[in-house]
Amino acid sequence: MNDVAKLCHDKGVMLHVVIPPFYKDYYNLMDKEQLRQMCTAIKDVADKWENVRWYNYSNDNRFVEDDFFDGNHLTSDVGAKKFAKILRKDVYGME
Repeated sequence: MNDVAKLCHDKGVMLHVVIPPFYKDYYNLMDKEQLRQMCTAIKDVADKWENVRWYNYSNDNRFVEDDFFDGNHLTSDVGAKKFAKILRKDVYGME
C-alpha cells in the first residue's frame, strides 16, 4: 500500500481507501483481529502520506438489511445509492 500511496503522491493524486459496509451478521461472524490488523495497516499508510484518506464503513449502523444483496454486497437499487450519497458527503462535503 505504501508503494501505491507513493505513486499517487508523486503524481499529485489523492488516494481514498474505503472499507465498505458489511451486513450485520457478516460483521458479527468475521475475524475482528483480522479487521483490526487491516485497519491498522491502512491507518499507518494514511498517517505516513498526506495524500491518503481512509474511510471505514464496515460496521456502519446506517445500513440495514434491505441495503444488502448478500453478506457483503450492497443492492444496486438501494444500498449502493445510499452508500454513494454517504461517500459523496464524506469525501467531498457535498449533499
